[in-house]
Amino acid sequence: MICEVLCRLSTFLEQAYSILLASAAIPLAFPQRQVNGVSYVDGAIADNVPLGALAKEGCTHAIVVHLGNGEIWNRNDFPNQAIIEIRAKESFNKLGIPLLGEACCRLDFSLENISKLKECGYRDAEEILKPILQAYSVEKNYKSSLTELSSSTKLLLEDQL
Repeated sequence: MICEVLCRLSTFLEQAYSILLASAAIPLAFPQRQVNGVSYVDGAIADNVPLGALAKEGCTHAIVVHLGNGEIWNRNDFPNQAIIEIRAKESFNKLGIPLLGEACCRLDFSLENISKLKECGYRDAEEILKPILQAYSVEKNYKSSLTELSSSTKLLLEDQL
């Protein structure tokens, strides 16, 4: 019994290890990995915006926050999803060389760089989404006021004084 459990655990850990390596399989830097007979590469290479997986789970709305302006994907590949796409305002091209400078930034996994990317993505998203959320809030309050006005009017009309 214990041997069987250890064998299953070992298989699971080997598969998890392969999956982790596959998530960093960047061509010319790290080789693609096989998991259950399927070849995988880094998601940024194969499927940078994985809306297909979300669509299969029933997701109909998505917010895509790009951390670079050169992100290549086609929103028309997702005709049944409402997508808000937010592009980066700031360039992260440290070297000043097209494509190579952006790639170097993507391969910089330092805490400082990751924090900077998160902050910029958050700031860009907030700038675009804040007015949308404010408009939604105004509309919600308007509908609530109409409902309250309708109820109050009905009570006044029914008043037998």
